[in-house]
Amino acid sequence: MIYYIIYAVIGYLIGSIPFGYIIVKLLKGIDIRTVGSGNIGATNVARVLGLKWGVLCFILDADKGLLPTLAVLFIHPIILGDNNINMTVGLPVGLGIIIGHLYPIYIRFQGGKGVATSLGVFLALAFIPTIIAIVIWLIFFLSFRYVSLASIIAAISLPISFRLMVNLYPKFGESPIIIACLFVAFLVVGRHIPNIKRLIKGTEPKVRLWGKNNK
Repeated sequence: MIYYIIYAVIGYLIGSIPFGYIIVKLLKGIDIRTVGSGNIGATNVARVLGLKWGVLCFILDADKGLLPTLAVLFIHPIILGDNNINMTVGLPVGLGIIIGHLYPIYIRFQGGKGVATSLGVFLALAFIPTIIAIVIWLIFFLSFRYVSLASIIAAISLPISFRLMVNLYPKFGESPIIIACLFVAFLVVGRHIPNIKRLIKGTEPKVRLWGKNNK
């Protein structure tokens, strides 16, 4: 039990690293929370600095979810002297990372929306359902050009995809990962409430694609 608490705390501290805030601060000398949407995530970084920096932020946010979760999955059995990898061991660090990203202690708990970081965590914990969620994200994004809409639908699809995998392969679901999927989907959708309101009003900005305008 003590290991899980340690993993959760370490995860939270890693998740709290605000890469978007750091990138914009270093390159432009401003607080990203005061420009654009005010969010520290990749989409707002792209608005402020350009696409390549948004992509870099996305990769860093995803990796801070993926790499520590994978590390715990492989290191924990070594600590216990057990050769079997238990996927649920990665939940404390993974959830800690996601919560850290949403509410980072280093910048007064004003974090991002958790999409990229959750992607990284669940690529480690539930690879196939996460790939399905990525495909769904791409379909909605390319169809409608709303990052927020695609992210909301993808977040909701993750626990559904996981459940479908359980139906196909019963052993796949012998863990509380499905509960974690539901919890994270709830968090991500909750962080997108302002976007949902703008989508309803028709004021949510679209993303430029292939030279098209944002109208």
